[in-house]
Amino acid sequence: MYKHIYFITFLLIFLYTYVVYSKKSSEFPLVTRGVKKTPLDYEVNIIHNDHNKGNVTTSNKQFTNSKKDKTKNNKSITTSKVTTKDTQCNNDTLKKILKNNILETASVSKRAIYHTAVSEMGEYFNVICSEHSFSFLANAQTFCHQTVKKISCLAYK
Repeated sequence: MYKHIYFITFLLIFLYTYVVYSKKSSEFPLVTRGVKKTPLDYEVNIIHNDHNKGNVTTSNKQFTNSKKDKTKNNKSITTSKVTTKDTQCNNDTLKKILKNNILETASVSKRAIYHTAVSEMGEYFNVICSEHSFSFLANAQTFCHQTVKKISCLAYK
């Protein structure tokens, strides 16, 4: 008889825990933590091409500010197109940090950029560096993208 009571108690606790945590995780997805209501979406495709004459880096950039408004019919209207003066970087201090800390490898560069940004700016940034072609989409209020020789780095917050 006690075995049945323990089993039923365990089952009730398990179901309660499952219901509570499944609601919280679906209401607050990890991707939206810390993102403002209208973040700046920064999408870049970077392609490195080696030519006999030298290295060429091309990038395709697109900025959008997605803001949804409700109409009387409860349909969503999405407005976009944000223009910025510098499509590579919107923070001069971060730009200087990237230029000075892109070093011999992508791994060393990302660590140097991260630690320098924390010490000089007092803020934590996400840093991505690669020696190869890559594509990314980031929601960021502050960002900077630099390429030195064959290493491309992006720091954003």
